[in-house]
Amino acid sequence: WNGYLEHLRGSEEEMQALSDAIVQPEERFFRDRPAFDALSRLAVQGWLTAPHGEQLRLLSVGCGGGEEPYSMAIELLEAGFPADRLRIDAVDISAAALVRARHGVYSRLALEPADARLVERYFLPLSDGLRLDSRVRNVITYFRANVLADNFLASAPEYDFIFCRQLLIYLDEMTQARLMRSLYKALARQDRKSTRLNSSHRT
Repeated sequence: WNGYLEHLRGSEEEMQALSDAIVQPEERFFRDRPAFDALSRLAVQGWLTAPHGEQLRLLSVGCGGGEEPYSMAIELLEAGFPADRLRIDAVDISAAALVRARHGVYSRLALEPADARLVERYFLPLSDGLRLDSRVRNVITYFRANVLADNFLASAPEYDFIFCRQLLIYLDEMTQARLMRSLYKALARQDRKSTRLNSSHRT
């Protein structure tokens, strides 16, 4: 065990392989539906009627294969936000997960929690699953990063909403607190209207 631990500390490739092995490989769309209902309600109240051109900026941390940020985008498009007023950044440490997220093809099982009308409106049937419409895919910018790195989000813009629901369960209490401090710093200034942070644990 000690030998493997030393190898792990010195090998980014091995760390990536371990992360891919332990982290759940596939999420579902609209998991924890009340969180998305709250997002659309608060966003409409605080931003939809703002002067044209103001963007709503969101971040999905530990985005995995893209189910969470794409759910965020669909929810806001359905609420009436024009795509050009949405900026959603999504970050994960897994390169493989980000490849899958950018590809935008999902099994029907991943979409079971979603309303059938949303599936019909935003997905194209394929022989091996369902492909997300480019209207949604183009709203998301994916990037790879270690959320525990000292420079995580150091040069990022301020975000109006941050989702971090799929990552915290993998971290101990001290590490959770450290990450939460980083996310809090990345939130838009408190004098901005209706700033919110969503960091509920997944169960």
